[in-house]
Amino acid sequence: MPDLSAVIGGVRLPSLLMNASGPDCTTREQLATLAHSSAGAVVTKSMTLEPRAGNAQPRYRDLPLGSIRTFALPRLSVWRSAALSLAIDTPCNRAN
Repeated sequence: MPDLSAVIGGVRLPSLLMNASGPDCTTREQLATLAHSSAGAVVTKSMTLEPRAGNAQPRYRDLPLGSIRTFALPRLSVWRSAALSLAIDTPCNRAN
């Protein structure tokens, strides 16, 4: 198998393959699944200092000349996101 490792910003990644930020990287279980996959890194959703409800439904609308998307999805606070990430048992979170 070819070597897909890389060093980015001084951090060695075992693989350049990683998930795209999306709906399946929000809960502790989803993040744990990604963290234990063969991905070289885990991309999370954007974080805000305070939780955000997001825009009301519908967030997508077809119009005669095109469409409008106003996703601005709900977000956890940066503090809750960090707590979820630290709760996952990965080599990065273990004391040496």
